Amino acid sequence: MAQSQEQILVVVSDGQVSFLLDRVLKSMGYDVQAISDQASALKSLDKHIPALVVVGEKLNDISGLDFAADLLRRNPSMPIILFVQHDSPEVLKSAMRLGINEYLTMPLRTEDVTRAVKGTLELAKLRRDATILESRRATQNLQRRLDEL
Repeated sequence: MAQSQEQILVVVSDGQVSFLLDRVLKSMGYDVQAISDQASALKSLDKHIPALVVVGEKLNDISGLDFAADLLRRNPSMPIILFVQHDSPEVLKSAMRLGINEYLTMPLRTEDVTRAVKGTLELAKLRRDATILESRRATQNLQRRLDEL
């Protein structure tokens, strides 16, 4: 089960897909906020940074990849899963270049969503932990240098 405070933002314009993701993610114990457009998603992100964002390939008002790129410019460590209607090597290559490590496609299966979410959150945690460890090491090295002066 997920920690109760972990929120997942689902930004998908397809209502049925959004509904399915909402149900699966809630059954996994996550707090889910489903939104279909960029403007509402950005307002939500101004209020709260979720543990993970699921972005649809096409949104009502922008390309999902463009939206993901904007999210990653604002917060480079934001874990993102891309939802695509159909496998497309070009789209997936573009997603990987942006830093998106995981994607979901139709048909949506509970085990695929579970694997993608757990894997993406685990990778984000490992990256966060590595950053914290490196920061501590750098701080200790600086403290040692200051002590030597």
